[in-house]
Amino acid sequence: MIAVVRSLACVLLLLFGTVVHSTPLTLKFFQTDSRYNYRIDLLKLALDKTAATDGPYLLSPVTEEMTQARGLQSLEMKQEINIAFLSATAEREARFLSVKVPLLQGILGYRIAMIHERQADTFAGIKTLDDLRQLNAGFGSHWADLSILEANQLPVTGVARYPNLFSMLNAGRFDYFPGALMKSIKSWKNGNRIIRD
Repeated sequence: MIAVVRSLACVLLLLFGTVVHSTPLTLKFFQTDSRYNYRIDLLKLALDKTAATDGPYLLSPVTEEMTQARGLQSLEMKQEINIAFLSATAEREARFLSVKVPLLQGILGYRIAMIHERQADTFAGIKTLDDLRQLNAGFGSHWADLSILEANQLPVTGVARYPNLFSMLNAGRFDYFPGALMKSIKSWKNGNRIIRD
């Protein structure tokens, strides 16, 4: 008798314990340029692997271009955005629910100084941190590493939009751009080159 009850319980659990997902989970994100392809593909892979148990999904990129500040405001206000790919900071941890998986394993913190050709001699003469403090860096105003530059008393011009860093460096608005190694190389290959005089 006990075996029959257990079997019936298992059948009922299988029949009624399975959640039917008719409406897909919609994930809206604003970080749509090619720098985010790996993270978007990884999210898609995770959702594909869990679709059988957690239901269908729809990845929905925002079609209008958004700065990170605006995207995060939308995320916080629960307006249009409901997922973002960010480096962790104490402030972001307090504002948002985070998934603590280091997708890039810290490689974003490795920086390479992109300079204009006209600055080559100046940078060849830099030997100390005090030498570097005489120059101004261009950096994403919303990037987590900005506080590291500021804590080291390095002059920084904050820039809201990533593509503008290249044109502003070329125009001499700042002396160098410490870009993430992997992104700087990719941006260079994609045509964001510094124009020579």
